[in-house]
Amino acid sequence: MLLAGGASAIAFLTLLSLHSMVGLDQLSVPGRLAISAYNLSFYLWKTVLPLDLSPLYELRGVNAWAPPFLLGYGVVLAITALALALRHRVQGLPAAWLAYVITLLPVLGIFQNGPHVAADRYTYLACLGFALLAGAGLLIASRRLPVLSAGLALVLLVGLGSLTWSQAQVWHDSEKLWSHAIGIDPKSPVAHNDWGDALARQGKMAEAIEHFQTALRLKPDYAEAHVNTGIALDQQGKRAEAIEHYQAALRLKPDSAEAHGNMGDALARQGKLAEAIEHYRQALQIKPNYAAVHNNIGVALAKQGKVAEAIAHYQQALQIRPDYAKAGANLLQALHALDMGKEDAAHSRWAEETQQRATDSR
Repeated sequence: MLLAGGASAIAFLTLLSLHSMVGLDQLSVPGRLAISAYNLSFYLWKTVLPLDLSPLYELRGVNAWAPPFLLGYGVVLAITALALALRHRVQGLPAAWLAYVITLLPVLGIFQNGPHVAADRYTYLACLGFALLAGAGLLIASRRLPVLSAGLALVLLVGLGSLTWSQAQVWHDSEKLWSHAIGIDPKSPVAHNDWGDALARQGKMAEAIEHFQTALRLKPDYAEAHVNTGIALDQQGKRAEAIEHYQAALRLKPDSAEAHGNMGDALARQGKLAEAIEHYRQALQIKPNYAAVHNNIGVALAKQGKVAEAIAHYQQALQIRPDYAKAGANLLQALHALDMGKEDAAHSRWAEETQQRATDSR
C-alpha cells in the first residue's frame, strides 16, 4: 500500500510539472468521474485479455451517461462489492483492489492529462497486486491439481509470450506503431498526425501530407497538424502554402513555439529577415531552450551584419545541444568573420594614421 501511495504521489507531482492538465472548461466533473470509472474497468479488461492494444486511446467528446461509462460504474461497484464479500476468504483481494485504485488515481481521468483517455503503460505497476494474487492462486491449485495447473501455466506462458512478440513488432518503429494505431482507430487525428510525422522524417513528404490533411479533416483546429503540414509543404518548395498553415496554427495556438520557429524559417528563405527574426524572438520567449531557433536566428542576424548578436545565439544553441554540429560550424564562421572585421578595421585605422602623418610631415 505504501508503494502504491508513493507511486501515486510521484505521478501526480509529475503531472503538475508538465502543466498539461485539461481544465474544467474542457472536461466537466461528471465527465471526469465517468472516465475514471471506465478506466478502472478498461485496464483490468486489457490486462486479462490484452488484445487490440494501442499506443493511443484518444479522448473525444465525453457523454457521462453513455453505455461504456455506465458499464464502467457497474464493474467498479461489482468488484468493490466482491472484494468486501470475500475479504475473509481471499484476504489479499481488498488490498490488491485498493492498491490498484490508489496507484491509478492520478491518471484515471479526475486529473485529466493530455489527449488520451487511457494508456496501457499505466497498468504496469497498478496490476502488480493482481499478478501476485494470480500467482498465489496458481501455487495453491498446483498442490491439489498439479497436472492441470502446470498445463494452465504453460498455456498462459505460450499465449502471453506470443502476444508479447506480436506487440514488440508493433513498436519496432514509429511508422509501424502509428499505422497499427490507425488500424484500431481510423478516426484518430493524433494517430494520423504522428504517422505523417514518421513518414516525413523518412522523406516521404507526399504521403505525410495526406495523413496531416486527414488529421485536419478530423480535427480542423489541430494546430500541431497545421505546423507539420507547413513543414512538409516547405520541404516541397511550396513556401506560400506552408506560411498559410503556420498562420492557421498561430491563430489557433498563439503560444506555439514550433509555429513561430517554422514561420521564421519560411520567411527567412524568402529573404524577409526582419519578419523572420521577430517570429524567432517570439519562439524563444515561449521556449528559451529551443536550440534550432537559436541557430536559425543567428543565421538571420549574421545576414543582417549583426555578427556579435549572432554569435551569442550560436553559443546558446551549443549550450543546449553540445553536439549541434550546424550551430558549431556557424559559430566558427561568425567568429572568423568577426576577426576579419576587426582586422579590416585595424588596417583602415593604420591607413588613416599613416596618411595623417604624411600630411603632417609636409
